[in-house]
Amino acid sequence: MKAYIDADVIAYSAGFASEERVWVAWDGDFPVEVCKDKGYLKQEYPDLEITCQAEPSDTTLALLNTDDMVERIMERLRDLGPIESFHLCLTGEGNFRQEVAKTQPYKGNRTAPRPHHHARIREHLVLEWGARVVKGYEADDALSIKGWEWWRNRKGSPVIMASIDKDLLQVPGLHFSWQTHNKEEVYEHIEELEAHRHFWSQVLTGDNGDNIPGIKGIGNKRATKLLQDCETWEEMQAKVKETYLKKEYTLDQLNETAELVYLLRTEDDKWEPVTQ
Repeated sequence: MKAYIDADVIAYSAGFASEERVWVAWDGDFPVEVCKDKGYLKQEYPDLEITCQAEPSDTTLALLNTDDMVERIMERLRDLGPIESFHLCLTGEGNFRQEVAKTQPYKGNRTAPRPHHHARIREHLVLEWGARVVKGYEADDALSIKGWEWWRNRKGSPVIMASIDKDLLQVPGLHFSWQTHNKEEVYEHIEELEAHRHFWSQVLTGDNGDNIPGIKGIGNKRATKLLQDCETWEEMQAKVKETYLKKEYTLDQLNETAELVYLLRTEDDKWEPVTQ
């Protein structure tokens, strides 16, 4: 197998693991309370500004954490089967989704600062682990492109996509999601119909994590029920279009959400808008 790894997650996870983070409630220039629970502060002080402060470790520890995380992921992948090569991918400049998002800013809800050592960790991943920095799109897209390339041809070594991002489940093939502090490890094979169903479900629900709007009131369970009888991409598209229009949304809104959640299948791929 050829393993493609989402290194964006590694850069953030290793960085956060290398620092102590606290949240501060501010009344003007006066810090009212400091704690590790942002939710508590927001509940206790709904009218105050809440900011994050970090006490970073030294750079050496951050890079050691990075190496340890990469090595553990690679070790688990080797346990699943022979790995011909490892390819780490990082998101670079010029993400096209920033221009697509009109309703609300793409990932505009992410207010917490990046880890202190984030840039140094990314540099380390490139210099020491050969990570590829992609431009114009995201690391997820890079994994998707490789996954679809193998799926279309079914020749040579299979591709396994390694990430904890659920968005990649819209790509058929082998997936590995490593264990985190709140999620178990998952190794699975996704068929093409299941991948399509996951994509169109995302178009219905949107993605709160990336600040992408969907249809208000439709969550994962409702989306699954709406699509359960659909057996082709075209049937799913028709059902989603019908639902958007029935809920008094426009096709522009549908297409904006679809283009934001859609992972590229080739480097020059573009979302094909749904029309009347």
